[in-house]
Amino acid sequence: MILKGCIPVLVTPFHSDKVTIDFNGIKKIIEYFIKKGIEGIWVLGTGSEDYLLTFQQRYEVIRFVSKEFSGQIKIFAGISFLSFQES
Repeated sequence: MILKGCIPVLVTPFHSDKVTIDFNGIKKIIEYFIKKGIEGIWVLGTGSEDYLLTFQQRYEVIRFVSKEFSGQIKIFAGISFLSFQES
């Protein structure tokens, strides 16, 4: 795969309780990037809030993004904060 252009790190929006992930917010952000011509998105990159998320929450974010946007945009998933066994 040849990478070109900008691949932004997806921020992880939360609801007002600051604990629950805002999946609708994730969807809106990625849809915005797609409309602007971005070809790839880095999910759970080291510039996002992934270090605050549990393993289950990380899994849910990756699963959601993959299910909603697979085939529309290249998806890069960060796993750098997990142990080797969890990765």
